[in-house]
Amino acid sequence: MVSDFLRYTVGAMLFLAMVSILIIAPLMLISLNRTTYTAWVNAHSEFTPNTVEHVIDDVLSALEGGELSNIVFSDAEKSHIYDVAQVFAYARIVVVTSVVLLFFFALFVIWYKQDAALFFLSLSAAGAFVTIASAMLVVAVAGNFEWVFEWMHQILFPQGNWQFPPEAVLVRIFPSHIFEQLAYQIGSTIAATSILVATSMYYMLRRIQH
Repeated sequence: MVSDFLRYTVGAMLFLAMVSILIIAPLMLISLNRTTYTAWVNAHSEFTPNTVEHVIDDVLSALEGGELSNIVFSDAEKSHIYDVAQVFAYARIVVVTSVVLLFFFALFVIWYKQDAALFFLSLSAAGAFVTIASAMLVVAVAGNFEWVFEWMHQILFPQGNWQFPPEAVLVRIFPSHIFEQLAYQIGSTIAATSILVATSMYYMLRRIQH
């Protein structure tokens, strides 16, 4: 049996891994989904549907590691899009690392039949934590979305190249309202997934303790 210190360390790693997956995976799946944007933008954009679809495809391609081909963006707008793509690249690394950690520890639990309680407790705690955090995010967005939007951009892009004038193409095609709707969608999805993880892992924990 491993020492208490090592068990606490592993438990903390499992907790952080599950937190990362619960937050980042839904965020990326929704943010990189073309249908998330098309209907809303087409209904509220001054551009033609063909232009909107082309720009959305171009931006999403860049966020997935491709190059921007659209000439409607200024150099500053392109720079910000590539900065967002870099954040997504780091997020993918975190998710993959977290999934690998959970997978190998799950194999350890199954193979050696040890520390199953630690495994389920860590994941249940992560689910509960993310549920509370996502609920707080939704409340904050409902209370003052602009503050949340600016706060998150200041953290992720401290260089300050995320602010553009109202006439910028990026702002006109992707106005702040769409990100507010996106925040609600992501927050509610994270909360629902986290509740499922918290309750199912807690149920498994109770089963092995009896």
